[in-house]
Amino acid sequence: MAEEVKEKEKEGVKPTTPEEAAKKAADVIIKQLEKEIGGKPIPDELREKHLGYRNIKHVRTFIEQRREYYAKLFLTQCKRDLKLEMMEKGIIPRPSKLTLGQIETKKAEVADYYTIDESTMMHLSKN
Repeated sequence: MAEEVKEKEKEGVKPTTPEEAAKKAADVIIKQLEKEIGGKPIPDELREKHLGYRNIKHVRTFIEQRREYYAKLFLTQCKRDLKLEMMEKGIIPRPSKLTLGQIETKKAEVADYYTIDESTMMHLSKN
C-alpha cells in the first residue's frame, strides 16, 4: 500500500524543462499584472512584445544556467516595461501625482523625524 502511494507521487512529480518553467513564470507575471490593473486584459501585441518568445528565451537561458534570481529579475523588468507602455498608450491610468500641499506635508513629516528634543535625546543616550 505504501509502495503504491510512492509510485503515484513519482508519477505526479514530472520534471519540467527550462522552456516550460520560463513559460509558466511568464504566465505568473501576466496574471500578477492583470490583478494590479484591476482585471483588465493585456493587449496581445504588448504581451508578445514584452513577454514573447524572445524574452522567454532569455528567461529559459537563465534557468538553464541555474540563475533563477536573474530570471525573476528579468521578468520583473519586463512587467515594469509592459505596465509603463500600457500607461503611455492610455490603456491604464497613470498614478496620481502628489499635490503641492501633500509634498509639503511629507517634507514636514521627514523634518519632524530628524528633529529630536533634548529629553528624548537624553533618554536615548542612556540606553
